[in-house]
Amino acid sequence: MTQAQRRATLAHELEHAERGDFFFADGVLEDERVVCRTASRRLIPLNLLVEAVRWSTNLSEVADELMVDKQTVKDRLRSLTREERQHLQNASTSGAWWAAP
Repeated sequence: MTQAQRRATLAHELEHAERGDFFFADGVLEDERVVCRTASRRLIPLNLLVEAVRWSTNLSEVADELMVDKQTVKDRLRSLTREERQHLQNASTSGAWWAAP
């Protein structure tokens, strides 16, 4: 794994541990989507996301800038609150390319 992938995976697994999640018999984790979004919010504070989106319109570049993988950026974008989305929109100089990750 790359450093960004290791960082994202560690945050994700720590979130599971803090929640006390467990594996079901078929290997499916409870509330996986919630864990992905919560871990992404921990790794990518809004101020850093805003700066990265100002800097680039390329998902790979944004992920590199934030030291995470692309999926973590997508999860963070999907977890934006209405207020965060508006803040990002106001700060973005290149349109809302990030609105539908």
